[in-house]
Amino acid sequence: MKRIVALFALLALLGSTALAQLKIDLKTPLDDKEKLKLAKAGLGAYLRQAEWVEVVNVGEDYSLWIKNLKRRFKGNTLHFEADLELKTRADLGSGDLVNARHIKDSIDLHEAANLQTFEEREMSELVEKQLTKNDKFKPVPALIGTATSVPLAGTVVQQGLKYLGVDLESKFSPDQAIEAMTLGAVLFVHAKEMIDALPAKPQEKK
Repeated sequence: MKRIVALFALLALLGSTALAQLKIDLKTPLDDKEKLKLAKAGLGAYLRQAEWVEVVNVGEDYSLWIKNLKRRFKGNTLHFEADLELKTRADLGSGDLVNARHIKDSIDLHEAANLQTFEEREMSELVEKQLTKNDKFKPVPALIGTATSVPLAGTVVQQGLKYLGVDLESKFSPDQAIEAMTLGAVLFVHAKEMIDALPAKPQEKK
């Protein structure tokens, strides 16, 4: 039963083909582009798999901004906070604010620091393990699946790692992958809740 619940929770978060797609432009302030590249790539890794949204560079319905990322380490644990802002179309200026959240969380990078080789299977397992340890945001474990026997769970992480490499346009270390994918999952859950609160998108006339 738990496996079925986890699978349906994952499907609900990633969306259904019956839902109208929103076009989202994922953005960061120009001055903080380098600082926010892992967070942006991590969030994008999940958004690009969701059938209820399309990530675009132009012609968006809304822009989704990641801002004010703060990171500090305590041992091998990374504590972070960031602002997530949903805005109207940002063709001119940065758009009008629709919704915003300030997010805090932490990521345990101990095992990633000890990983000597970059193997996709090992990386996927570490990301899943990190997400299941996160008890601050209950939907996060359901997003990936709390058991490796949930077939769709591993697929989401593995595909996300592929998107991560494309968005970063470079090789990334195991600790960067875990930081990006964990932070991205937390941001994704908040983004989904913010988008769910939007007025329904009018259906296009055929």
